[in-house]
Amino acid sequence: KIILKAKKVLSDLQKEFYNEKYIEGIRFQPDRPILDNEESTMSCWVIFIHEPLFESSIFLTISDETGEPIDIQNKHGVYQITKTKDGNYI
Repeated sequence: KIILKAKKVLSDLQKEFYNEKYIEGIRFQPDRPILDNEESTMSCWVIFIHEPLFESSIFLTISDETGEPIDIQNKHGVYQITKTKDGNYI
């Protein structure tokens, strides 16, 4: 179920550049520090994506509790993901 959510989120964010063959793996993290509050932790899934154009990695974080994406991280920074009224992610 998490990998299906990851594919939907990545498809929405990457649009025509999305290709599921670049998803390299998924890992459960039971105690990931919350970015805004390093003292608190949460359970989440981290999906590893290869970015061939720039030869780098992207990390998509999905909450284990809600099943919703939290953020996406690349070499330039960490970006929050929001869901639009029509169910797409930006």
